[in-house]
Amino acid sequence: TEYGHPAEVIADVFNCSVAEAEDIISQIAASRTSDANTPACAEDPMPSRNSDFTAALEAYLRHLAADRHAAVPETSRYGYLQTLLNAAGEQLTGQRVHAVIHPANSGAGIPDFGLYAAQQPDDARPQHGVIEAKPTSADVRAIARSEQVRGYLHHYRLVLVTNYFQFLLVTLGDDGQPRLEEEYRLAESEAAFWQASQNPRQLAR
Repeated sequence: TEYGHPAEVIADVFNCSVAEAEDIISQIAASRTSDANTPACAEDPMPSRNSDFTAALEAYLRHLAADRHAAVPETSRYGYLQTLLNAAGEQLTGQRVHAVIHPANSGAGIPDFGLYAAQQPDDARPQHGVIEAKPTSADVRAIARSEQVRGYLHHYRLVLVTNYFQFLLVTLGDDGQPRLEEEYRLAESEAAFWQASQNPRQLAR
């Protein structure tokens, strides 16, 4: 699916139902509406998990925009992406998922991230697949068809390819070739993303 709903990406990567993923997104949307109509003095002093995720997304965007011209385009942003992924993993009911940067080589090289179940040892093969992250200038579809991702697919079965604003889920087809699944975009192009990231709060919502 070229323009998959974000719920489908969340469901596939974190191994939860689409209904559960949609419920998370609906609650986030509802909390935004509630926040907009609630006086500051009447706000709940204890933030919900959903508001924590929205705040994590805003912080992620703010960091990317601030470091755009000062940081190495790929590796220096790993920490920001890890924090965002862990915030998403915390939204899942009953089966938390967390991201580990450069998981141990279990036979197919060292991916950028591994997605682990909450009780899974970090030195095991990541249960929820791996992530290949490239600079924002990269074409996620071209990366998805690369030999590097193909090798990960044969070993891990599930790869999330990202350039930090586009997220493409890739699985291994019956023919042994990469199969492009759901895709979610924060913006339609790199230029549009950097422009929108100047207002991270609005983009996060």
